[in-house]
Amino acid sequence: MGTARLQQIDALRGIAALAVVLYHYSYTFPKFYNKGASVLFTASWGFLGVQLFFLISGFVIFMTLERTRRASDFLVSRFSRLYPTYWTCMLLTTVFVAWLDLPRLQLGWRETLLNLLMFQGLLHVRNTDGAYWTLAVELLFYAWALAAFSLGRLGQLRGWLLLALLLRLLQHFEPLTLPTRLSTVMILPFAPWFACGIAVYGVVREGPRVRHLGLLAAATTAIAICDDARLGLVAPALSLALYLAGTGRLPWLSRRPLLWLGRISYPLYLVHQYIGYALLLQLDAAGVPIDSAILLVLALMLATASLLHSLIEQPAMDWIRARWRHRS
Repeated sequence: MGTARLQQIDALRGIAALAVVLYHYSYTFPKFYNKGASVLFTASWGFLGVQLFFLISGFVIFMTLERTRRASDFLVSRFSRLYPTYWTCMLLTTVFVAWLDLPRLQLGWRETLLNLLMFQGLLHVRNTDGAYWTLAVELLFYAWALAAFSLGRLGQLRGWLLLALLLRLLQHFEPLTLPTRLSTVMILPFAPWFACGIAVYGVVREGPRVRHLGLLAAATTAIAICDDARLGLVAPALSLALYLAGTGRLPWLSRRPLLWLGRISYPLYLVHQYIGYALLLQLDAAGVPIDSAILLVLALMLATASLLHSLIEQPAMDWIRARWRHRS
């Protein structure tokens, strides 16, 4: 897949991250922390950025594993991409929340240490930042994909997803009750979104074959029935956007601001929520109008994410991967 197409997909990820940030600042914060505040622009739809994240992950992880020789290469690649930046943002959030003395957002030492794992949600431990809940979901999807790859049956990942969709439907209609832990490990609530991403990758790579379109239709149906009929319309719309980006048909995504947003999307997602809430509370106490406060905090978080990308994310990723190539 050409660089331009990957850049467009990365820009989509940046848009997804920005949507989540706007959702938290303009909708969640006024609703739970500053009740009664009237916001000029409310991005109540911004939660869909998470669904787009999962969709893009399905596409990118399947593509990555198809090009991977060894499972260890994939593990090192994912570790270098995720953990150094995550640990840095987690530390920043912990220090910032403690500095401003916000007990509602603080964790104990045990919880903080378990958060280093990134899958603390599976251990029923609170997250250092509310946005971190999606990371455990991503890790579980990586685990299922890697298991299929290690068995030499990456293509069978589609079969597992179809099983997950079936179980999700059976859960909805209640003839089947699965243990909560099993449902969590199989990521049943989110499997349809990953399935959409894998289906789109199949269409981009091989054309509109029945197995790809069938998986997309099954996933969309499960979303419409089990989640919300409106999301059943959103899923194919987001899938179409990903397909167009994956085939290089959205050239406006290649503009520099959007490419930059794509590059900083991961640290932006990790650092924005609790630090942003803390800053918004401080600005509100100082009498700054909420719309101005949101713009100020958004600008600060974008700048912070850009610094984290330049100083932590990219250097750590390059160093770890170079060391691994040298050892291999």
